[in-house]
Amino acid sequence: MKTCLECPARSKCKELCPAAEEYVNQDEVKQKERTLSELGFDSADNFSESLELEDDNDKEDIEQIFNNIADKYKFTDRQRQILKMKHVDEMREVDIAKQLEISKAAISNTKRKIKKKKRG
Repeated sequence: MKTCLECPARSKCKELCPAAEEYVNQDEVKQKERTLSELGFDSADNFSESLELEDDNDKEDIEQIFNNIADKYKFTDRQRQILKMKHVDEMREVDIAKQLEISKAAISNTKRKIKKKKRG
């Protein structure tokens, strides 16, 4: 298989070709989406209350919650990185793309894969 760096169509790519997509997905693990009750919450209100942060360690608490979710769905390091930048650091996707030196399409592709993982 050619890598993207060797591909003659690289400069025109807007998304991964099927061969690259297959390579990227080779370690994907299917996971069943779980309900709040399966995660130990009686209701959405209880879940929301668990997110209420009252002390100076708010960011650390948010990161711990984020890490628990990322572990549950077995996100890859890149998926974790993008999600953390978007939801914990509250960065815009265009800024994430610039910082990671990747295309906005790569971020969209990552988000699609995350949604697919969550659906199982």
